[in-house]
Amino acid sequence: MKGYTKWFILASILYLVLGTMLGTLFFFLPALLALKPVHAHLNLLGFLSMMVYGVLYHVLPRFLARPLYSERLAWFHVIAGNITFVLLLGLMALGYGGGIPAALAWAKWAALAHWLTILAFAYNILQTIRLASS
Repeated sequence: MKGYTKWFILASILYLVLGTMLGTLFFFLPALLALKPVHAHLNLLGFLSMMVYGVLYHVLPRFLARPLYSERLAWFHVIAGNITFVLLLGLMALGYGGGIPAALAWAKWAALAHWLTILAFAYNILQTIRLASS
């Protein structure tokens, strides 16, 4: 298993544990309900998306019988994707749960930066498929 694949899967499991922990805490500490957007992002963008990235990076080259278009781009994706995701979560937590509205203004830029890492993923996967088709 490639390193970037392993890191995506490990990050995914961490985000699942944190997201479900936060969801459980809602029952015990209702004041945390303001963090529902963070909970949703942890579970969907954190757990689900990161797991899909890791599994697809591992499986697709085997299905296509050709290497990934760019392992360098995959490393960029795992590093920058997790950095921007954690930054986004922190800013959302400060904005929604911490009562710091300015944090949400910055969160939109973190979201945009994270989206750019998703575009890197899409490009890498699409190029891998294109080259396998030619």
